Amino acid sequence: MKRILIAEDQAAERDTLTDYIRSYAKESGHEIKCTAFSDGADLLEEYEIGTDLILMDIDMQFLNGIETARRIRRFDDRVQIVFITRMVSHALEGYEVQAADYLIKPVSYEHFRVKMDRIFRKMEQEMDDTIEIRTGSGQRFLRIRDLMFAETCAKRVLLHVTGRSGSIIQEETAQPLYQLEKQLTGKYFFRCHSAYLINLRFVTGYSQTDVFLGEKKIPLSRHRRKEFIDSLTVFHTNRM
Repeated sequence: MKRILIAEDQAAERDTLTDYIRSYAKESGHEIKCTAFSDGADLLEEYEIGTDLILMDIDMQFLNGIETARRIRRFDDRVQIVFITRMVSHALEGYEVQAADYLIKPVSYEHFRVKMDRIFRKMEQEMDDTIEIRTGSGQRFLRIRDLMFAETCAKRVLLHVTGRSGSIIQEETAQPLYQLEKQLTGKYFFRCHSAYLINLRFVTGYSQTDVFLGEKKIPLSRHRRKEFIDSLTVFHTNRM
């Protein structure tokens, strides 16, 4: 089931969007749960991680759409955001908060349907590039491209994940490294050492004994070196 939130301060337009979503769900076969709010502040108060899509008016009386999106992006960078506006120039502000798209008022159902088809395709594609992991705080969906490397530390596995600012964040998972490696088969990860699983996308160099991920130096087992070089070559060849 997809969870969609609407933030629109005009009651008639809010009802129209809700009706459009019901029609789209019936027409497309998608199972959708929709909740509508009259302001960004109300949406923030009820917001839950795991929301799939937000349809949000930019110009709202109390907390506008851009500021609402800024606050959401502080703790959720996965949710798709589509802005609704009467002026294209306002929609361009959405790049700052990584908006997926925008709708120009008045919104016709045909235009709405085309946009929804595009967003749902994007969500399905991103799910293919996401893995579910067990953390101390529960289940989490992690974007594969953000996982720099994983390491076994004592009886724990630490995930080193890139944040939106470029910083490296550590997440702890109860899953053993071999299980994580299995989940990431075919996703350009390589077990360069019994205690390390690295993302080949982040490799910036290597030596006889180490792999470099930017400033990070990861040990490279001697008996895995040739296989590592072969895997790295395949990765770069497929990117060309």
